Amino acid sequence: VLGTPLNRFYPPENRELQLTIMREHLAVSQFPPNHVTHPRDFILRNRTMALISDASIIVEAGETSGALSQGWEAIRLGRPLYIAPFVLEQNLDWPKKMIEYGAKIFEDVDDLVGLLPNHEYELSSILER
Repeated sequence: VLGTPLNRFYPPENRELQLTIMREHLAVSQFPPNHVTHPRDFILRNRTMALISDASIIVEAGETSGALSQGWEAIRLGRPLYIAPFVLEQNLDWPKKMIEYGAKIFEDVDDLVGLLPNHEYELSSILER
């Protein structure tokens, strides 16, 4: 999910990476072509990521990180938010606040996989139709 239109590259040195992703995978943007990008667009992008995700995971973020806007948006939307355990060791304020509002700490990758929503049932029921 881009914080810029599909025809703009930010940062510019990631142009080839973005083109590869667009060609071989999927890139989405809520911004029209040639939209002039503003810092607030990245907050909107973070909201979009929370909206289209079944869960959000924060593995690293300082007190002013953009990842926090996605985390708070996930909480606001009632979507699961998971925080890496070593983030708690960094003596930051935001993890404690997010935990108060429902964020969960995961211990390791296996724990996280067990916590994430599983859509296998939904997919199998769709394929049976």
